[in-house]
Amino acid sequence: MSSQLNHILERLNPGQLAAATAESDTLVWAGPGSGKTQVAAGRAGWLIQTGRCLPHELLVVTFTNRAVNEFRQRLETMLGAALAGQIRVSTFHSLALSLIEMEGQLTSHDGSRRLRLISSEARQHLLEELIEKTIKGQPNIAKDEYKTNTTQTRKQASEVGRLISQFKTDADYQSQAEVGQEGDTATFSKIAEDSEPNHPLARAVYPYYRQHLSANRLLDLDDLIPHATTCLKTHPKLARLPGVGVRQVLLDETQDTAPRQLELLLALMQVSTQEQPGRSGNRLTPQLVAVGDERQQIFTYLHGGAYASLVQALPQPAQLHLEVQYRYGPTINRAAQSISWHLGWEQITRPARLTDDPTRKYGGFLETTPTEVGHLPITVYEAEDEAEEGAFLVSEIRRMQKHLPQMTIAVLVRTHRQAHYLSQLFSADGLAYRFLNSNTEVEDGFEKKEASGKPTSNPTEPPIQPNLPTPVIISTIHAAKGAEFEVVFVPGLTQGLFPVGPGRLLEDLRLFFVAITRAKYLLYLSYPLWVETSEHRYDRRKWVKPEEGQRRLAPSSFLSILP
Repeated sequence: MSSQLNHILERLNPGQLAAATAESDTLVWAGPGSGKTQVAAGRAGWLIQTGRCLPHELLVVTFTNRAVNEFRQRLETMLGAALAGQIRVSTFHSLALSLIEMEGQLTSHDGSRRLRLISSEARQHLLEELIEKTIKGQPNIAKDEYKTNTTQTRKQASEVGRLISQFKTDADYQSQAEVGQEGDTATFSKIAEDSEPNHPLARAVYPYYRQHLSANRLLDLDDLIPHATTCLKTHPKLARLPGVGVRQVLLDETQDTAPRQLELLLALMQVSTQEQPGRSGNRLTPQLVAVGDERQQIFTYLHGGAYASLVQALPQPAQLHLEVQYRYGPTINRAAQSISWHLGWEQITRPARLTDDPTRKYGGFLETTPTEVGHLPITVYEAEDEAEEGAFLVSEIRRMQKHLPQMTIAVLVRTHRQAHYLSQLFSADGLAYRFLNSNTEVEDGFEKKEASGKPTSNPTEPPIQPNLPTPVIISTIHAAKGAEFEVVFVPGLTQGLFPVGPGRLLEDLRLFFVAITRAKYLLYLSYPLWVETSEHRYDRRKWVKPEEGQRRLAPSSFLSILP
């Protein structure tokens, strides 16, 4: 084994090493800061350098393009560019697209029947066009409610597109879907009719949308994964093509794996078993190691259940817990544990003994000793209104940057509206910031690949200037999952915003867990007492200041969970 791989394996704790060197299907529960990326990289290197699979027989599947790029960089450092470049590291959508392209090569030599992906821009324009035609041609749709001016049509198209995506990705909806285009359209119409509010426009547009895609051999982003699964089941010999069959699979962020994504992965493993003879002539069943944390399952439409599905699908998989986390000290760990208990998670995690010396790094700013740094209190700040809360953020960030310009600081928010507000606030104050983009939408990469014939990677961040403060990160909590920062601010913790409402309580509690566990050393939680009346429209418990057009909201119920 390489010295770099040996170095990685030697630094793993017993639980991590067991996951990295597992000899059978294994489900790994890995909480924040538990070193799952080190485990995944160590496993990839161990599999290849011990001869358990060839580089092209290993498939690593993760959730975002950002995670793909980070993992590839780790593999290159450990194995070298030549070997690492042969390992398939992919998102589910990228995997699906590659399988569809392979199927096209297998079944359509002249390219006449190959499918293409419709871009989000083209999809939006198509829906706008169909909406205008539908409103003009169907007298049962209220003309006063659905107007055809450009702005209104654009909003209507976005709403119809959202409902179509929800229908195609929601497990409950798909369980009701009937086979064939007519049955699919009938099921969608029933769901749109039952939705709140009712969507007669969506019901009217959807059949024409389906017909247009079918007639022009187009797929939208939501079609990719189910169609790729169909390709595998219809043409299992795809597994014989270079770059398709697998012997080892490493699945990251298992908790965010949708039922259809899981179905695709299991189908690929199945056809690989059928079509790939072992090196000694016998068939080899691909092995799966799945890593994740159900407390960080933050997408409502998934309904969880990926781990339970894998327990049923795999023959007696081993189950491991990574119980030691290396990110934050006892104070944040206790807060995270308290949220875990409210989520029904009883597994205890413990912080590792701090091996670095934050005091030496932070000088007199923290005014604490190395043994005390993990016990720093969580700051909870109550502001009179949003303006005062914003002023507090700017003041505190300025204070930190004056002493420690290279400190990594993030402001994590529940909604894009908050992110936009903060960007305006920081710009007005001259505070450098940048947005964190998780790049879960892989469609832009698809379009560039189609245009150039080569896959593209995310643009690199500009180099940090040593004499200037590191830009503050502004991010939604969804986009920040998987990242860590030395200091984290979570503003806007009011009822009606975070949590949004009773129907989103569990999802928002998991989001809160993700938010606080991004912080290594300092965590700030804040909320305004008064907010503009145009915001937080989901809340019904409000006290209005008529003279200022504001209303009072209660602090988030999540704050009472903290120890």
